[in-house]
Amino acid sequence: MNARQRHTGKCHTARPGPHRQRGAALVVGLVVLLMLTLLGVSNMNMTTVELKITSNAQNRHHAFQGAASLIEQSLQAPPASDYAVDFTDAVNAKALPEVEQHSVRSSGVAQFSGSGIGIECPGGQGLRVSCNFFEIRSSATHLPSGAISNQVQGLYRPGILIE
Repeated sequence: MNARQRHTGKCHTARPGPHRQRGAALVVGLVVLLMLTLLGVSNMNMTTVELKITSNAQNRHHAFQGAASLIEQSLQAPPASDYAVDFTDAVNAKALPEVEQHSVRSSGVAQFSGSGIGIECPGGQGLRVSCNFFEIRSSATHLPSGAISNQVQGLYRPGILIE
């Protein structure tokens, strides 16, 4: 024994024994595991929110397409069809038939909205004709989600010949 060891009566070593490090490694390992678990849970929550956002956007798109298709059907329908709009009727509004396709319910109305007398109607082939203006309003609902889309399509049709 040297002089220092005789003074305190204990033997000091430069390094602590391996049994003292095991507790610290366990605590550090548990903290890292807890952080990874929290990171995984937050990623799952973000994924769930993003899925809901995407689903809502898709449902709104389905409703939009339903409303747009009803307008297209009314513009391209043959005259004897239920969807046909009489663009010479400047008084009565025509309700378009309700359609339900692919979980989307669509309904609409075509209505005269005014006449432009004294202006040259486009497509009049050089003749001065009045223009009748119409509006087709369409609404569609995606039934499972309740997403709604409303659309309005304006159009003109040549009216009477102006002399």
